[in-house]
Amino acid sequence: MREILNGYFSEVHSELLIEDDIPVAFINIHGDDVRKTYFPDIYVRPSHDVFDVALTRLEEYISKKNAQWTILIGINARDDYAKKVLSQCNYQWIRKYWGMEAPLNDVLFPALPTGLEVKVVDIERNLHEWHQVHQDSFSEHFGFQPRPFEKWRDLFLSAEGFDPDGTFLLYENGECVGFVESSNEKAHENSGYINMVGVRKSKQGMRYGTLLIQWAMAYAKRRNFSKIGLNVDTGNTTSALNVYQRLGFREISSWEQFKKIL
Repeated sequence: MREILNGYFSEVHSELLIEDDIPVAFINIHGDDVRKTYFPDIYVRPSHDVFDVALTRLEEYISKKNAQWTILIGINARDDYAKKVLSQCNYQWIRKYWGMEAPLNDVLFPALPTGLEVKVVDIERNLHEWHQVHQDSFSEHFGFQPRPFEKWRDLFLSAEGFDPDGTFLLYENGECVGFVESSNEKAHENSGYINMVGVRKSKQGMRYGTLLIQWAMAYAKRRNFSKIGLNVDTGNTTSALNVYQRLGFREISSWEQFKKIL
């Protein structure tokens, strides 16, 4: 909740909708000045059909702040009422995302082929090479915009739940070629969480992503977690979804993203 209120990127705006002294909806609008995009969420109390009212309110706010910025709103995939409202208000379906989980049974740290090494990230020494690998890994992903090092550093290090002890860099013959970032955001559920994994474009297809996920799973098991979770873009053109499924991850939730067509 602290991260929701503090903001994921460069700014955040939150409002409560009140009816008869009862909060019926919560509007949360995250702005990203690098991508010039707003990522709003609307949470509505059950039995109160006020999604349309909340949507109008958030659009009014955005129109006064940065009317030309992109709006990408996410909703529960089962929320048919919200989908209907978005369609009527000129929003177009863009992506579907899954929340996935895998049990942590007999999970071990994988053996590393000759020439490969995994290191825990050193905040004082490794941030620049981690930044370079991250930018290269995701350069062809949906919605990617290059993020300057200072903004990237502040975004990653201030993230709620960031676990530096569970963030690992993969080296091939001394060159950093991949990373996996763990998070403590699901620790209260006795669960590990993989926030992000990336491999340099030139090294993709070499099973380095699989190795990094296995490493994060083993780390979570070492912390005595019973399971581990992650989110995945089901439209990802890499083999990420197949890799997760092969490693035992299964869908537990689904949400969809819509874009405002100006």
